Amino acid sequence: MLMIKYIGIILAIIFLNFSQAYGDDVSAEMKIKLQDLMNKFIEEISIDGKMIYIDTKSDKLNGLYFSSAHPMYVPHGSNFFLCTSGIDDEGNEHLVDFYAQETNGEFKIVDVSVDNRETTKKILGM
Repeated sequence: MLMIKYIGIILAIIFLNFSQAYGDDVSAEMKIKLQDLMNKFIEEISIDGKMIYIDTKSDKLNGLYFSSAHPMYVPHGSNFFLCTSGIDDEGNEHLVDFYAQETNGEFKIVDVSVDNRETTKKILGM
């Protein structure tokens, strides 16, 4: 059991360092642009401050609140994953990944994934 704990800690450190390295590749100007894009997207699709999404694990509609969404910015080619989290009505945290794609010089969020970080990692080759 102790070994599993240490392995988990080591993997978390590796992931944080890998994620930080990716985030360092993103300019401050781009981070501001992507942050604004994500905030506007959340605002546009939210009702009373809550983003509704289809939870394929529970087969129901759930809602998430974003109090201060400061994502991790992960480049994917010329596009980006914006990795953040939201809180549901019961106070549980859920990992949320927005995919921003560049089209005609402008970025647009084209996909949102909730509690599916493993798939995001696979796409990124992590």
